[in-house]
Parts: sequence; structure tokens; C-alpha cells
Amino acid sequence: MKRNLFVCAAVFCVIIVCLSGCGRPAGEQSSQGESTTLNFMSWGDANEIQIMKSLLAEFEKKNPDIKVKYEANPGNYRQKLQTLFASGTAPDVFYMSIEDYPIYAQKNVLADLAPYLKKSKVVQADDFFSELLDFYRQGEQILALPKDFSPWVLYYNKQLFQEAGEEYPTENWGWEEFLNAARKLTKGNQQWGTALAWAPYLWPAIIWQNGGEVLNSSGDRCLVDSPEALEAIRWYANLYLKEKVVPSPLTGAQADSQQLFMLGKIGMYPGTAWNRIGFRNIKDFEWSFAPLPKGKKRASVFSNTGYCMSKTSKKAEAAWKLIEFLAGPQGQLLNGKAGTAYPALRSVAVEQEIIAPTAYPNEPNEIFANSLSYCRPLPQISGYPEMFSDASEALERIWNKVETPEEAMRKLANHLNAQLGKLGKR
Repeated sequence: MKRNLFVCAAVFCVIIVCLSGCGRPAGEQSSQGESTTLNFMSWGDANEIQIMKSLLAEFEKKNPDIKVKYEANPGNYRQKLQTLFASGTAPDVFYMSIEDYPIYAQKNVLADLAPYLKKSKVVQADDFFSELLDFYRQGEQILALPKDFSPWVLYYNKQLFQEAGEEYPTENWGWEEFLNAARKLTKGNQQWGTALAWAPYLWPAIIWQNGGEVLNSSGDRCLVDSPEALEAIRWYANLYLKEKVVPSPLTGAQADSQQLFMLGKIGMYPGTAWNRIGFRNIKDFEWSFAPLPKGKKRASVFSNTGYCMSKTSKKAEAAWKLIEFLAGPQGQLLNGKAGTAYPALRSVAVEQEIIAPTAYPNEPNEIFANSLSYCRPLPQISGYPEMFSDASEALERIWNKVETPEEAMRKLANHLNAQLGKLGKR
């Protein structure tokens, strides 16, 4: 049975509003001479968690009066964070996803980092890519510092392209070139030209590429049933329904597309910088990546993680020191070298080992930084996580041939329009 996620989000928001004014003053610290213990929470796979542990050990070495109690919740982070805020025990510092940020920003539970950033000698506001830092601005306030970012790109298997006699993808590719290559790379049910990996996160970019919008400028009306959006979703759905150039995207039938790419069974895989970690283990073929193919215009979507401080933290000065360290050059350089995402600081993004890592010469990482000129964040409304769920179900109905793209998108638009006025844009 589908849960009513909109109701849950609304109840959660009421609870955290009530709690946002509770607790001792944000700047209150432990007594002089005593060590301070910070609670810090993140998500991440085993590799990212290990990187974070190394960073925290270095931070504690540089700040012997501050200890960090680290909790990683890779599987149920969203629910865990909501529970901690609802119970009045929010961590001092924590990761914030691009999807959940509007909920917390609207409800006034995040500390303003602008005064700290203004005084910092470790990291400066103008060193961040403006597209990333501006995402976390609320008027004069800054409610998070960017940890990193990751635009969607197109990974490809060089060997399969060579065998098919196809040129590698380039930044000049459009939908036509992409589809032609996908057809030539597909071999029945044994090999596929591409994949609909993480489809709920990619469909906004497809609509944008065709000149459409997901929401209007006020954020209170869904536009996925516009002619431009319908044309884009129809093209996207037909990669499976008509062209058969992707493995089944249906729940329960979908093989792990990333694993199929790593096994040499998929020629082109849409993914983020994070996928490089697994792909670096591939031994049987060479791979690289290019920008997503463009439609009527070039567009992509980026993921962005932020470091936040709870507004009710009793250890604000120590919490800022941790954020300053993690979001500063040292933290971003280590994360960037590991390949988990791309640095949010300009000064780190131009490091030679970031742009052209010696150990991974097949990675044209400058594509990530260059993509910010045409990348966009996900639509910023407090109900967007639920919108993902609804969009996934609509796409499933299309792929199952239960509804046409027109029927599914109009039903989705009507359903979301009934909710958007209540949730609002950040």
C-alpha cells in the first residue's frame, strides 16, 4: 500500500516548527577547559564513510578540544534525520540532500552560516561555485555550505563503440545521434545501447532539453502535461516501449543497470560523478564519459550535498569549525580525489589531480565543472521527494502500457497541482 508521503511530510514540518525555538542558545558552549563533543551524521557507501572517518580524524588532530561522534546512516538517512529533529535531538552537523533542503529551510530549523563564513580565514564565499552556494541562500542567510556536486553525464563503453564502428559521444551529440548509436549497440536481449538508470532523477532534464518546464516560475503549478513535456516523455518512454534499446526499467524486472554496464552489457549509461568509484574497478574494457546529449537545448540536472548546522545546537562555534574544515579546501580535495563527487570550491576544482587524475586518465573531469553553465538543480518545493515517488509511478504505468504518456502525465499534473498550493516553493 502506498504511504501518504505528503501527509507525513506535513506532520513532520509542524513538529520541527514547534521544536525550532527550543533548547539553549545556539552559541552556548561547554565550560572552559572541557572538550566539546559534536554529533555529526551523514549517509554514504563504505568508501565515502571511510573517507569521512579519515577527515574527522584529521579534524580532531587539529582541534584536540573537539571530539566528533560520527553516525552514518546509508540506508535510512532521511527518516533518521526527521526522527531526530522531531524528538529534539538533531545532530549538531549533518548532510543535507538537495531534495530535502526546502523542507528544513522553510521551517527555520537550520543555523545561519553567513556570519561565520564572512569571518572565516579558511574558506571564502566567492571561492564556491556561485550556482551551488546560491542554492542555499535565503535572503541574507546561508543555511548550508556545499560539500560537492555531481551533474548527470553519459558514461560509455569504448570497446562496444569500436565493435559497432561508432564514433564516441561528444558534446555536440543530440537526441538523434544518441538514439542512432543506441540502436547499433543493441543486440536483442543480450546487450543494450543505453539504460534508464535512476529514471526519476533524470526525467526533469529530458523535459528541460525539449524546452519544457516541470513547474511554473511560482512553483505552484506542475507543467508536465505541456506539449513540450509530453513530447519529451514520449521520446524517453519509447527508448523502452518502441526502440527496445534499454533493459526493462520495470520494478521487479529491472536488472541493476550499473552492474550491466560494468559487465559490458550496456553501451551508454547516464550517471553522476559518484558512479566513477565503481567503474574504476572495471578491468575488461575502457570507458569514459561525455555530456548528456542535448535536445532542442542543452540541459542537465545536478545533485548537490550540503553541510548544515542545527539551529538549536548548543555547540555552534565548534560545529562551525567542523563545517569550515569539511567544506574547506582540505575536505573537498580529499573527497574530490576519491571520486565521490566534484569539488564545490573553484580553487580545488582546478587542481591537476582533480581535472586529470594521473591514475585515471580516461576521466575528462573538466566536463563536471563546465556543466554548471547549463545544469539546473531539481525543482525546489518542499514536497519534491514525494513528487519523485509520484513521477516514478507514472513512468511505471507508461512502461507497463497501462496508460499512455499523455494520460499518465495529465494524471500526474492534476495530482501534483492539488498538492503544490499547500507545499509551496522555497
